Amino acid sequence: MGVQAGAFQVRENADYLVTDLLKKGFHPSVREESIQGVVHYRVFAGTAMAAEQARDLLSRLIQSGFSGFLVAEK
Repeated sequence: MGVQAGAFQVRENADYLVTDLLKKGFHPSVREESIQGVVHYRVFAGTAMAAEQARDLLSRLIQSGFSGFLVAEK
């Protein structure tokens, strides 16, 4: 599982969120995906985790003032 903190069509916006997450002690990553020919930048607070770890990370993310949700990874 993973915890997604945001998705953007502008890379700069994704980079701003990454910077904010880093300042709060998270270790974010960005995945670039093309959806119907449009590039999207998905910002993750964490990936490749067990469900319990992902829920804990999501809780910490929300407590830090961010939004997010759990995602099942392929």
